Amino acid sequence: MENAVTSLILILIGIINLYFAIRFIINPEYGQDYIKNSPKAFIWRKLLGEEKAYSITRKIFVPIGIILGAVLILIGLYLSL
Repeated sequence: MENAVTSLILILIGIINLYFAIRFIINPEYGQDYIKNSPKAFIWRKLLGEEKAYSITRKIFVPIGIILGAVLILIGLYLSL
């Protein structure tokens, strides 16, 4: 029973992660708004400026998020077997 719950949680977290990472890539306005308003991007924004922080997030952190989301979904599927 606990494997089913754990796998469901991992799959849901992976799907949510993929949704927001892909949304960042597809919708540039969402990405710009995220960089301007997100407390997580505050340090990047202050150190590098908004345009450079957006570029770094789009090139580095979003692909990491996509890979991590896919891995979480695969682990959740593996645990459900």
